[in-house]
Amino acid sequence: MGPPGGWQVVKKAITIFAAVTGYCLFEIAFLLSCDLQPYELSAFRNVVLLGQFLLIPGCAVLFSRILYGAQGWGWRALTILSVGALGPFILIALLVAAGFGAEWVASISESPMIATALPIAIAVLLMAGIAMGVFLFARRKARRGIELEAARWLAERQPGADPGERRWRNRGIRWASWIPSLTVAVVFLFLPETWGISTHLSQPWAGKLAGYRVSAPLTWITLNHGTGPAEGQSWVRGMVGDGVAFGVKPYLHYYSAPFFAWSVSTGPYTSWKQPESRYGQMKDEITGRHVIAINNESLTCLEYTPAGQDRDHEPLVLIRCNGSSRLRSGMLGPGRYAPAFYRMLQGITSIQ
Repeated sequence: MGPPGGWQVVKKAITIFAAVTGYCLFEIAFLLSCDLQPYELSAFRNVVLLGQFLLIPGCAVLFSRILYGAQGWGWRALTILSVGALGPFILIALLVAAGFGAEWVASISESPMIATALPIAIAVLLMAGIAMGVFLFARRKARRGIELEAARWLAERQPGADPGERRWRNRGIRWASWIPSLTVAVVFLFLPETWGISTHLSQPWAGKLAGYRVSAPLTWITLNHGTGPAEGQSWVRGMVGDGVAFGVKPYLHYYSAPFFAWSVSTGPYTSWKQPESRYGQMKDEITGRHVIAINNESLTCLEYTPAGQDRDHEPLVLIRCNGSSRLRSGMLGPGRYAPAFYRMLQGITSIQ
């Protein structure tokens, strides 16, 4: 037997839940999707970062529509977006202006006491003014919220209103209210994995090198990719790591985050030979050797144990791979990532 009010009633609750879930997933994917190109200013990266001033308050706009309906929603949305987008910039501008003003007055004052006390007084007055403004704004909006909630409560209890619809709507709102917190919790617990999936979705072409195609594991992060000045030069670089859910201890070392590097690159088509590896001249111990066949080519990988490792950390392995043609690759990280790294290399294909 279905719930009171039938499918249409349940559909509203599902729509509320799906709308908030979709918004949160889009925000996370959008935030973690930008690449980190070295020595470049990425327009998309700037759009992503500046877009947070609209997307974060946008979640409040969505909940305002769900809770209080369409009446007056446009004005509420404009107010929320204005405060969220412009508020931080206005606050920074006020603090900077107050700082310059206090410094200027102190510079022309002949009294050391005034020069010392004036900046403190201006800072206290400014913070008090900001706190008072926030308090008055919040009180006004709270009063308006009570009016909207009262109007909604009366509308739901008009003659002919379906009590089942009200119950399912409230269920949808309760479920949806947990989505932002759960989304943040999942990203916090699985940040490297979530970041990796987002970069794969936003940069599906990152593994297309000059003459080759490489597919990194789904949870491996793609940081940047590009081409060099010579025809045929290309690269893709990234990181790999485990989220907090798999262990907190690696994140407690303030001087090193548990993220590790990997890369695949190609040399130019003509007049090129493999560079001499500087690691062959180091005192790192060679612990392994793998030869991977890629079509008619071979990729020789040497494993090193870097000297001077910290005993408090998981042992690291350094892998340097040079191909018989233009390919080369590398990884620095715990040995447990080596099998996935080699599988990635085995999956490289030649393209025209």
